[in-house]
Order: sequence, then C-alpha cells, then structure tokens
Amino acid sequence: MSFPPVFSKLFDYSESKKPPINSGHCVASLSKMASTQLIELCRSIHVSIGAGCFALAGISMMEMEEKRHPGIPNAERRPFAASFPLNPRAFFGFTTPADSCMLAFSDGIVMPFLPSSLPIEGRFRLVAKQANRQLRVYQKRLKSAAVNISLEPHSPGRLLAASYLYQFERVESKLPKNRKTGFNPQGKFPANASQMGATCGVSSVGSTAAFFKPGTYDFDDVGEVKGKDLVVDFRGLKMGVRARDNEFLIGSSTNSEGVVGFGVSYDENAISKEAADAWAEKIESLLEAPGRKSRL
Repeated sequence: MSFPPVFSKLFDYSESKKPPINSGHCVASLSKMASTQLIELCRSIHVSIGAGCFALAGISMMEMEEKRHPGIPNAERRPFAASFPLNPRAFFGFTTPADSCMLAFSDGIVMPFLPSSLPIEGRFRLVAKQANRQLRVYQKRLKSAAVNISLEPHSPGRLLAASYLYQFERVESKLPKNRKTGFNPQGKFPANASQMGATCGVSSVGSTAAFFKPGTYDFDDVGEVKGKDLVVDFRGLKMGVRARDNEFLIGSSTNSEGVVGFGVSYDENAISKEAADAWAEKIESLLEAPGRKSRL
C-alpha cells in the first residue's frame, strides 16, 4: 500500500521506494453477554481477566489454524505461543518513578493445542489456567533493590541480558549475506532460546474504567451561567502499535461497561485485511450463544 505524497519534498514516493512495512489495524469486541461469560469463567477458576484474554486469543488462533490446515492430525499440532512486552524495572527492585522508557520481551507463554470438537468452556478453563500459571512468573515484583540472582531459563532476572543477546541475533539475521558480521554473542555456548517462534503477540492492559469513562463531564455545563467555554467527554479508545515483519499483535482491555475488546496491529504486507477480519469474527463468536452472530 502506498501513502499519499503529503511530504513529497522530504521523501521519494516513487514505486521503487515503497515503505517496507505497512501496519494494519483491526478491532474485535465481545458482546456484553460474551464479556460477562468470560469474566465469570475467569472468576470460577480463580484466574485473572488478563489470563482469560490470553486464553481466548489462543483458542481463536487454534481454531483458525485448524480451519486452514484440516488434514493435520491433532497429535501433530504445535502449541500456541504468545509473547509480550513488559517493563523489567520492577524485577530489579526499582520502585521509584521511571525517568526513561524501558521495555523487554519475554519468551512468552505456551498453551497446548485443543481441537474445536471439545466443548469451548472446557477448553477455555484449561488454557486459562495454563496462561495464568505462566503469567504469574512475570507478575512477581521485588520489594527492595536486592539483586535477583536466579539463573532459571525463564527467570525475570534474566530479561535484560536475554533481550540484549536476542537483539544482536535479530540484527544479524536481518542482514544480507555479504554484510553479516559473523559475531556470535553466545560465544561457545549454544543459544538458550525457545524452540519455536511466537504464534503472535498478546498483551492486556486490564480495565480502562479508571482512566476513560464516558459521562464524566456534562455537556450542559457550557455557557455564561456555568462559566465554561468548552466541555470534553470520552467516547472511545483505539490502541495500536507499529507491527514489524509478520507480526500479529493482540492487545486487550475491558471498558467501563464491562465489555472486553481487542485491538490488533498486524503487518499488512504479510497478512491480508480479510484474514485479520476473519480472526476478529472468530474471537467475537467463541463465547456467543449457539446460532447468534456477534457482529452486526
């Protein structure tokens, strides 16, 4: 997709200079009924709503994969893996306000593939418990500046070191053969990396009700009697990031009305809008009553 030549004095908009990445965006919102069911299911098995969003994203991907490749035996299906960014400061005991932006990327969490022939509620409970157990590793915080010396493969204390090494490896893999440096940050030790790449990225910001709530301000408060020239009230929220090569990044949140929504940023050079919309329809329909369509 080419962009309109708004900045033609600065950039070359010719066919040979198309941008290497187009980042698309799609939105999926569960109905009020489906949102309530998701929240009740999470509470019944004592997991966080965020873990439930991870689980629903995983199940939607499993069903999409099953539809795309129906001939693969279930025993040979690969698990769903979700990676996500996080702030590593808290794992090192820093409790003061941050003075800069810092992100690290986890190896992610892995959920077993479950066929769509199994009941949806049973699949959700199993996958949500798996997600919650793995996410809890990243939810522990140090209460002081004590050094975390754990050397476990997925220890949060290794986030920065692992991210540093992975960045070198990513840059090296992107370079053409004649420009590769041959530099190996691992030295003589084999890389301790996941055996598979993430299926997609998943993250959850939780409830946005404390920050964005419609109806907080009254539009009738404008005028000479009220003493206000302008009143602004919140109506909607759309969140996204710039996707990189082949990425499909799912962000989830719950609004002030208890509706669970998903916003996806994806590499539109690798993933079609039709495929992204098909995923949105899939995740919206998973917890719907039989025979009811979630999209208007």
